Amino acid sequence: MDTNILLDFKERKRLISMMRGIKFKDIEIDSHFYNQWGKPRHGLNLIQVEKIYTQFNKIIDVFKRKDNVGFKHTFIYKLNKKKSYKLVFRLDRKPKLLLTAFYFGGNVEKRLMKGYGFKF
Repeated sequence: MDTNILLDFKERKRLISMMRGIKFKDIEIDSHFYNQWGKPRHGLNLIQVEKIYTQFNKIIDVFKRKDNVGFKHTFIYKLNKKKSYKLVFRLDRKPKLLLTAFYFGGNVEKRLMKGYGFKF
């Protein structure tokens, strides 16, 4: 299992600030976002993703994961107690690339700690 790489407060703030300066329409959508029939892979269409993306004050965590070509950055949005979402980007590209977006329900804080390798 891949491990989330914890970012310090300053780096998370820098990344969120950078994303605030990027309009959603300027972000490229990766082919992985869609399934083989051209539908959103995880059930969130681009209109829903854009509504989530613009709520920067709802971001509760940002982390990165290494993959074979660099890093993927994941932004966790907690919209309310029952609705949380992950938006995954490749930020080392121009234009920035949205890889996937999906619902991330349940106790989001507990799931994040588990993702960082902490046991409960």
